[in-house]
Formats: sequence, structure tokens, C-alpha cells
Amino acid sequence: MLIHTASEGISFAKGLEAATAQLYEAMAERFPEFRDRALAHAAENRRFAGTIQRVYQEVITDAIEGCYCFQLETEDFGLPVVDPVAGSVHDAVGQAVAVENVMIDFYSKAQKQADTLMADIPRAFGTILRKRNQRLEALKALLCPSPERA
Repeated sequence: MLIHTASEGISFAKGLEAATAQLYEAMAERFPEFRDRALAHAAENRRFAGTIQRVYQEVITDAIEGCYCFQLETEDFGLPVVDPVAGSVHDAVGQAVAVENVMIDFYSKAQKQADTLMADIPRAFGTILRKRNQRLEALKALLCPSPERA
């Protein structure tokens, strides 16, 4: 499905956040050693969805609602997770890295495309993008710990 309107873009972003929150919750149940971090990520994803909705509602007008501000294909942002709790914790973290890469790709493209519409939504997307990049680096560090930490 091709996303065109601000409303479609916001709905899709919230759906991605809900799906990734569920992924992290499933990982928390399966891997006790990853529980705290996974639950923190899930909670943050739910806050991201709330932020997106709140910012959208603050700036919504009929003109924005129907405005064609996106040219995003939803199939380009399919989450690459088949079974979020299969295998080892290392496998699960690897899946989380793959998911974060998809989320970063979505927010990066959506932020650039929405930038011509207004400041609030691209700013919120940019904040989420920055936090997701930080999360990605932390997850990658779990996969390949530096020698100093060993």
C-alpha cells in the first residue's frame, strides 16, 4: 500500500511502533537476561506512538489531514521478524537490530518527506530517529562487545 496522506503516515508509524513493542515484550518473556532492556524498549516504543499521535493532533487541520505529503510504500518497511523468541538471546538481539534498521529507514524517509508540510511532525520523527539510532548502537554492542568490556 502506498502511503500518501499525513493521516496514513501517522497511522502506519503507530502500527510499526506497536508491532515492535510486541516484539520486545515477547523477547522479555523468553530471555530473562534481556528482560529489563526489552521492556524498556517496548515502553519507549509505546511512548513514541503516543508522541506521534499527540503531535499530529496538535497540528491537525483539514488541509493537513488530506494533504499528500508522503510517497512511502508500506511493503518497503516490513519488519523482518518471523519468530521473535526463536533461538538464543544473541539471535533475538540480531533480530532486534534488523527491526531497528527498518524503523530507522522508515523514520528517516518519513521525516524528509514530511518536512515540506510542517515542522512539528518532522521534528517528532527526527527525535525518534535519533533515539532509535542510539538504541541500534546499544544493541549492536550487545552482539559484538568491545574488548574493554570483556
